Amino acid sequence: YHMTDIFGHEDAVLQSQNELDMLDEIAEAMIVLWDVREEVNNAQEESSLLLLDGLDAEDMEDTAKAMQKKMRKLSRDVRKNEAFRTLNEIIKDFVNTVPLIATVVHPSMRPRHWELVKKFTGRDFVPPYENKEATVGDMLALELHKFANEVEELSDQSSKEAKMEKQLADAKKRKDAGI
Repeated sequence: YHMTDIFGHEDAVLQSQNELDMLDEIAEAMIVLWDVREEVNNAQEESSLLLLDGLDAEDMEDTAKAMQKKMRKLSRDVRKNEAFRTLNEIIKDFVNTVPLIATVVHPSMRPRHWELVKKFTGRDFVPPYENKEATVGDMLALELHKFANEVEELSDQSSKEAKMEKQLADAKKRKDAGI
């Protein structure tokens, strides 16, 4: 005989069992979340060490998107948790920062542009053109995602200026050549 048959509380036991099963599922989902968190930490640490000189931004973007994909696969139960929301925000910031890093390390960025980056980030740092050992971590520390509009405008400006500089140099060559 089962105890619930004797005392007649089978409904209460079944309800408790269902709740325990649900808690078990949530605990398993949280373990998966923490595994994803560890992967994210490792990916960010590895990315932070990459030198800006010769950076493959597409590779970093792929890594960031893979992190997002893992988050989307997590159980709905975990999505209600603060740990999920915090990790999701960290990944979102990383995803948004990667293209900005690729933008600011573009060869069209001149010292005057880097001075503007210093100004709008409020940070003093050695720009990559002066430091060949500059890393992605150095750029992540600037929290460029908080200044996305400024970075994008600056990128457009530096690209247009570089194009004009090239056109002027070409015109000077033609003039000097007598063409």
